[in-house]
Amino acid sequence: MSEVKRLQSEHLNKDMFWNNLKSSMDPEKVHEGRPYGGVGFICRRRNNLVFTSIQVDNDRISGLQIKYNDTNIMAIFGVYLPYYDGKADQIQLYSETLDILQGCIDSCDMSPVMVVGDMNSALPRDALLPTNWYRKHPFTAHSLFRYDFLLQNDLYIGNHCSKQKVQYTYFKGLLKVL
Repeated sequence: MSEVKRLQSEHLNKDMFWNNLKSSMDPEKVHEGRPYGGVGFICRRRNNLVFTSIQVDNDRISGLQIKYNDTNIMAIFGVYLPYYDGKADQIQLYSETLDILQGCIDSCDMSPVMVVGDMNSALPRDALLPTNWYRKHPFTAHSLFRYDFLLQNDLYIGNHCSKQKVQYTYFKGLLKVL
C-alpha cells in the first residue's frame, strides 16, 4: 500500500478519482512473484463523466459506476479471484467471491456491466465441450464455476475474441537463449 500512497501524493489533483484501492494480501508478509492481489481504479475525470464508488464488502472486488450527464452508462468490477491449489478452502473462497460478485451485478439497475481482473482460471474456447471438460488440464474446478457464472450473466471473455500470440500473463523462471 505504500506505492498507492506515493501515487496519491504525486498525482493528487481534482482531475483524478481514486476508487477503493485495496488488497486481500497481508502487507506484513513477504511474497514472491505477483502476489498482492490488489484491485481498484484510478480514473481521470473528463467532460461530463462522473465516477462513483460501488461499495463492496470484500477485499477481492472493487466497483465503479460511470455516469455521463447523470445517466448510468456502465458499472465496472475489478476482481482478483483466488488461485487454484486443489484445496477445499480455496475452492470455497473462489465460489464465495463469485457469489459476492453476483450480488454486485444484480444490484446494478440495468447498467451494462464489465468485469475485469485476474480470474485465476482457464476457460475453453470451443463451442462444444466434452463431458467433464473441467477435469482436464489446464482446467480446474474454478474453471467450471467461472464458466457457469459467465453463462448465468450473459458475459463473454474479451480476450477470447481475437487470437493472441502469448498464452500467459506471468512467467517466472529463466529464459533459455538458443
